[in-house]
Amino acid sequence: GLGSEEGANCLRNLRPDSKEFTDLISVLERETGLSYDDAKAKLIEWQSLQENLEAMVQQEKQKTKILGARPIWRCGVCGAADKPWIACYVAPFIVRYEKVPMGGD
Repeated sequence: GLGSEEGANCLRNLRPDSKEFTDLISVLERETGLSYDDAKAKLIEWQSLQENLEAMVQQEKQKTKILGARPIWRCGVCGAADKPWIACYVAPFIVRYEKVPMGGD
C-alpha cells in the first residue's frame, strides 16, 4: 500500500506521461473533489517531497550518531506511529527527538 516504503517509492517514480500517473490523477480527482490540474499538482508536489525524504532520513541517521538523539516519526495524514522509524510513508514528519545511549568512552 501507499503507506509502505515500497508503495511510496512506486508512486514517487511514476512519470507524469505514464498511463498509471494519469489513472491515479483521475482517481484523486474523483475521490477528493479536486480538479484534474490541482490533483496533478498535488501529486507532483508529493513526489518532490518524497525525493527529499531519503536525504533527510540519511541526515537524521548521521545526527543520531553524532548528537545521541534520534528522530521520532509520525504520519501527518493517518497519525501512525511515534516510532524511531517511518511507519507510514504518506506524509512522515519528525515529532520530537529521543536520547539514545552514546557508545564507548
